[in-house]
Amino acid sequence: MALVDIENPVAIRDQRLLALFRFWHGMLKGRRMPRPDDLDPADMTRWADNLMLIDVPGELVDFRIRWLGPEIATMFGTPRAGTGIEAMTSEGERSSILPQYRVVIDTGLPAYYETEVELSKRGVVAQRKLILPLSSDGIKVDAVLACIYPELPHKSRARQPARSKPGKP
Repeated sequence: MALVDIENPVAIRDQRLLALFRFWHGMLKGRRMPRPDDLDPADMTRWADNLMLIDVPGELVDFRIRWLGPEIATMFGTPRAGTGIEAMTSEGERSSILPQYRVVIDTGLPAYYETEVELSKRGVVAQRKLILPLSSDGIKVDAVLACIYPELPHKSRARQPARSKPGKP
């Protein structure tokens, strides 16, 4: 994990996520964090399949997923839009993911991860993730925008035995 230096985001090694960071940074306009209502989905189509917007109305455990892209829904393996901590059915998932968001909420700084996380329905998933803080009042983080590029295992096609040609063994 690496907190991201707002003025020098060298910690972000994934170019897709670096581009999203620059988009987020462009919305600062002299503020510490953009507001959640600054986000226009039309401006984020490049990342839409991998985005998740999470409202944090109080404590982190009170979070609610406002929306998530189809790649993130596939990663979770269960529908999670509108859900909160109750969707994290395993202790492993809570202990591997909540601290990643806590650091962003507590510091108000973006964080970049190249890590493996345990998901309740998928098991361990490698991912590259950027978590960006958002604030309605410019002080307290009350939402986060996360962009996640998971490395999901691909189903391999069953190998077919080679067929021999007629007349040959």
